Amino acid sequence: MRVCIVTLVFGRAKVVQHFFGTNDSEKALGELFDELRHLVVDYVKQETLEPARGLGRVLAISVASGLCLGIGFVLVLFGLLRFLQEEVWVFPEGSVTWLPYILTALVGGIILSVLGMSISKGSESATSDTDDRG
Repeated sequence: MRVCIVTLVFGRAKVVQHFFGTNDSEKALGELFDELRHLVVDYVKQETLEPARGLGRVLAISVASGLCLGIGFVLVLFGLLRFLQEEVWVFPEGSVTWLPYILTALVGGIILSVLGMSISKGSESATSDTDDRG
């Protein structure tokens, strides 16, 4: 690892290298600015682009799992509707055939509201955790 300390002495830049002996060498000011620019660009890439790539992977997995859960939720509700229509329903045809649809919609609404409350509780506890740390 090379640690450089840049000092300006009488208008000339001097780089002092540590941890590999004190090897004083003089560099042109333009080379030092190029090295500084390269260091800053590498730092910005390291601290912004690499975490963003990791966040993109997590986001893609989250979207895919959300779609799978949503499709599964709809299929379960269709199964509930068919179960109510074919197996449970004992009323004669034509009288109250709309009732299984209402019951299925109510079950779906209850499940969505429970999920929504758990999501909002999770986000509230996450914000309170970050407030406690800072």
